[in-house]
Amino acid sequence: MLGDPAQIAQNAAAPKGKAADMDLTGLVMVFPDDDPQPTYDVHAWFWSPEGQLQARRPSERQLFEAWARAGLLELIPGNVVRYRYVAEQLLSVCGRFDVRKIAYDRWRIDDLKQELEEVGDSDDVPLEPFGGSLGKYLEQRG
Repeated sequence: MLGDPAQIAQNAAAPKGKAADMDLTGLVMVFPDDDPQPTYDVHAWFWSPEGQLQARRPSERQLFEAWARAGLLELIPGNVVRYRYVAEQLLSVCGRFDVRKIAYDRWRIDDLKQELEEVGDSDDVPLEPFGGSLGKYLEQRG
């Protein structure tokens, strides 16, 4: 782990992604320093449902378990990562840091936005669309 991001910087941009077929969700924050030629520190959170561990290939399951033991992956109860849980985490992060924007994939974003409205003030989470759509990729992959 990189340590507490509060000690790294005061502001950040954060892309968020969710892979449906793997049910792995992540939030990665990039913190620039104040130098004219800034360097960047990165802090990442990853969540996966504990109930899906046994369904993974053995080599993948071993990696996920090792990452969880090392504190790099949070295994959350249940068989899916609930959007409410992610919404709560986003609100918490935005309450702790000066988050300028959170870039997101458009796929299923309405589910997350609905949960943000239900658990707090969705205006506190500065969402901004980024790139293409994971949904289109998954459809093409068939």
